[in-house]
Amino acid sequence: MVIRLSVRKWIDLAAFETGINVPLYRIMADVRILTLDGWSPTEDGIIDTGNPVPMIPRSIWSVASVEFLTRDSRSIQGLGSTEATALRGRPGRVFLRLEDREAASPPIETIAYLLDDDRAPLLLGCEGILTRAILRTNLAALEASLEF
Repeated sequence: MVIRLSVRKWIDLAAFETGINVPLYRIMADVRILTLDGWSPTEDGIIDTGNPVPMIPRSIWSVASVEFLTRDSRSIQGLGSTEATALRGRPGRVFLRLEDREAASPPIETIAYLLDDDRAPLLLGCEGILTRAILRTNLAALEASLEF
C-alpha cells in the first residue's frame, strides 16, 4: 500500500539575503490519531528523519487514547536547543494512521513524546513510521510517498 505525501518547497530568506539561493523542503503527511471515539480529524505531520520518535503537540494528543509510559515530563533537546529552550513531554503509546485521498495506512502503534504544549508541530520520527514503511522521495519533482 502506498500513501502519497506532499512536498513543500520554499527559499531560505535569511540565506537569500546574503546572496545564497537555498531551497528548503518539508515532506508532509495527513495524520489521524486514535481517540476514545475513533479516529481524529486529519492533522498535518512533518516527516522528520532526524527524530527518533514522533512528537505530538498537546492539542492533538489531549483528545487521543494514550498510555503514558512515565509520570513525569522530561526535557527533550534537539539540534541547537538548550535546557532553557528544550521542549518538554512524556513518552506514551499511541495509535496513528497516515492517509492520502485514496488510501489509509494500517493503524501504527508507536511510542511518541507527548508534548506539554504546542510549541512544536506534529513531527513523525523514525520509530513506528519509518521503521514500518519505505520512504521514497523525488524532491526534484516535489513527490514523496510511504510504502507499507
